[in-house]
Amino acid sequence: MLRLEAMLVSNKERNNHNLKNTLDSDFDKVKNYNSIMAKIDALNEKSRIIV
Repeated sequence: MLRLEAMLVSNKERNNHNLKNTLDSDFDKVKNYNSIMAKIDALNEKSRIIV
């Protein structure tokens, strides 16, 4: 029984670690997207001023 409990705890820790990695990855994607959109907005603003 103790072995089963240890396996369940191990699986829970692994799942938590995987979830954290997924959330970190998604957060990085959002940051990259926001950075790209800010650059596009800046270029659009620049082109409006020139025209």
